[in-house]
Order: sequence, then structure tokens, then C-alpha cells
Amino acid sequence: MMTRKILLVESDDKNREILKSRLHNAGFNVRAISPLADTDTAGIETNHLLILCLPCLKLNLEEALWWIGEWRHKPILILSDAHEPELVVRLLDAGADDFIPRSCRYDELLARVRAAFRRGEKYGDTASTSNCIAIGGFSLDLDAKRAFVEGRDIHLTRTEFSLLAELAHRSDRICTHEELLGKVWGGEYWDANHYLHVYFGRIRKKLGAKYSGLLETVAGMGYILHSVSHEAAVAYAG
Repeated sequence: MMTRKILLVESDDKNREILKSRLHNAGFNVRAISPLADTDTAGIETNHLLILCLPCLKLNLEEALWWIGEWRHKPILILSDAHEPELVVRLLDAGADDFIPRSCRYDELLARVRAAFRRGEKYGDTASTSNCIAIGGFSLDLDAKRAFVEGRDIHLTRTEFSLLAELAHRSDRICTHEELLGKVWGGEYWDANHYLHVYFGRIRKKLGAKYSGLLETVAGMGYILHSVSHEAAVAYAG
């Protein structure tokens, strides 16, 4: 098993040491820094997970967006005091994987960290059988963890790719909300359907008007990735 390395970014010295100690005691290799530390040595390549602690989302939004932009190919957890729904959605839209209120129980925090690592291990930089799924001008490269629309990389985040990969493995069949949440986020997220709404909305925007129709929302059940583009389906029916 790989050494699970976490970068913890926390401005409060006391909280930073407490969190670092608890995560270390749970078996994680933790590097804890202040947001004011030299970000060039933050270790994006050598760390597997970012926990970004923010005292106030509204005051620290730009800082959060910068970190998300830098770490967009790694799992990112946001830990904050305030739950401001519109700002949480904006951070998820930008590429964060999860939002965790500071008031959550410590065992829940650990469960969410473990779930993030499971996602990273499943969809990370591991060897896999060469496989590329093409649907019209849309292609999903399961090795490179990239997606293309008519040859153009649409720059999926890790979580966006994970969702599409789950659907692609069962194309033309419904993946239920519970299945997707369990596979991509972990069993702890069985009731987080709003995450799917946010992420699939973002994926559809990246696919564009021509290919967003490949994704079908089945009300009250889940999602389908169709193996035939709308244009091909129309031609076949004609």
C-alpha cells in the first residue's frame, strides 16, 4: 500500500498542530503549513491529498480558488467554520472534492479523508489496461485520465473524470445515485445527491451543446452515458 501523504494548510498554529497530530495518529504522513508558507515547496507532486482549512469562506474565497487551481489533479477537501451554500457550490464547481464543516465529528473527518484516498487510488496514476472509449467526436481516455471533444482536451477534474469513467463502464445502463456516490466519493456520501447535480452540470458545460446530450438524467434514479451520439441515433432511426 502506498504511503498516504497529506498536505494540511491551516492558518491557526494551534489547530494546525492538533489536526496534524490526529491525522498522524490515524496513520497518515502529514505535512502541515501556513497559507503564508512558500507555496513553491508545498509538494503538489509528492503529496496525494490537500486539506485546506479556511476560517471564513467569504473572506478566503480567492485564496481557496488559487489552491484549487494549483491542486486540481489531486483530491481536495475544504474544512471551514461557515457553511455558506453559494460559496460551497462555487468551490465544488472550481474543482474541490468535498466540503467539511469544522463542527463535524473527528471520526467523520477521518472517514471523508479515507474516502478521498480511495478515490485517488482508484483513479490515480496507476497502471491500467489500455482503453479509450469513443462516442462520435467525444472520447474518454481511461489510461491518461483525460477526455476530448473533437480532439480538444476538455480538462476534467479528477472527480469529473471518475464520474464519467463509472458511467462509461456501464454505458447505456442506469448508474443510480447511490452507486455513483459510493463508487466515486465513498459509502459515507449515500445522501449527497446534490454533489452529483453540481458535478454533472459542470461536465455538461464542458461537453458543450453537441455532446452534453450523451448524458441523461433519470429523475429520481441516476444517470446514463449513452454509447451513441444524438446525431447517430437520429440517422439510425431514419
